[in-house]
Amino acid sequence: MAPGQKKPPKQKLKITKESAKQKPKPQPQYFLNDTAVYTGLAFHSNKFWRGRDFYGDSASLIRPWISYSPFAHADLHAEWELLTGDVNGVDPDATFNALNFTFNYNINYEFSTGIRMNWFYNSDRTDNNGVIIEDLSFMTAYLKYNVYDNLDFELNADYYLSDAGGARSQLGDFYMKLDYYYGLAYIRSILLNIGLNASLAYYINNRLDETILTPSTDEGVSGFSDLTLGVALSRYRIIDRVSGYLNLNMAWLPSDKWSSLNAYDQSRLRFWFVAGLSTRI
Repeated sequence: MAPGQKKPPKQKLKITKESAKQKPKPQPQYFLNDTAVYTGLAFHSNKFWRGRDFYGDSASLIRPWISYSPFAHADLHAEWELLTGDVNGVDPDATFNALNFTFNYNINYEFSTGIRMNWFYNSDRTDNNGVIIEDLSFMTAYLKYNVYDNLDFELNADYYLSDAGGARSQLGDFYMKLDYYYGLAYIRSILLNIGLNASLAYYINNRLDETILTPSTDEGVSGFSDLTLGVALSRYRIIDRVSGYLNLNMAWLPSDKWSSLNAYDQSRLRFWFVAGLSTRI
C-alpha cells in the first residue's frame, strides 16, 4: 500500500460529503509510522516548482522512489529524477538528473519537520582554476503545521551548496505554502478516492539576486508565486498489492515576474499531470 493510503473498511459505505471528508488524502505521503518498505514509480508531464518550470518548458520526467520508516514517527525517502528528453537543448545526463533524499519526523498530530537534499550530481561547472562556480544542489529544512482539519501550512528554508563563485546567496530563500484538501468521495465498488487540492504559495527567492551572466543586476524575486488547483484520484489494489494514483493540476501565476523566469513559455497558466504506481514490499 502506498504511503498515506489506508485499506478501505469491509462494510458498505454510503457516499456522502461528510464521509468523503473523513477519507485519507489520496496522494502519497511520507508518514509511514511502521517498519514496512514502500516503493513506486511516477511520471510527471512537467515539474512545476515554485512558480516556474523547473527544467524548462514541459520537460517530463520519471521518478522511481523508495520509503522506509526506521523508527516510530520517522521516515526516510529517496527518489531519482530522470528526465525523458533534452532540457532546452541540453542533455539532462550532463547536468540535470537528480537524487533527492528526505528525512521526515512527525512531532505530533499537528507538527512535522524534516530536511530534504536535492543532489544534481552532474551539475558542477568549474572555472579555469578548477574552482566550482556552479552547482545546482541544495538542501531544504521545513516545518509543517496542520492548521485545521485538512488545511496545512508549510515553511521551507533553502541552503545552496555552492555560491556560484560568489554570485549567489547560499542562505536566504524561503517558501511558504497553504495547502487544502477536500475529499469528494470514496467509491467502495472500485476502491477509488476522489479529492480536490488547492494551494497558495509565497516565495522569497534570493538565489537569483546575482548570476554569473549578470553579476551587477539584482534579480531576486519575492511575492505570491502560484495558486494551484488539482484533482486527485487514487485507487487501492489495481493488481494484487499495487496501488495507483493520478493528479491533474493547474497553476496560475499571480505576477508576470514569475512567468518571465520561464524562457520558452511566459504565460501565467500551467497545466500538468502526475501518474504513478506504488506497492508495499
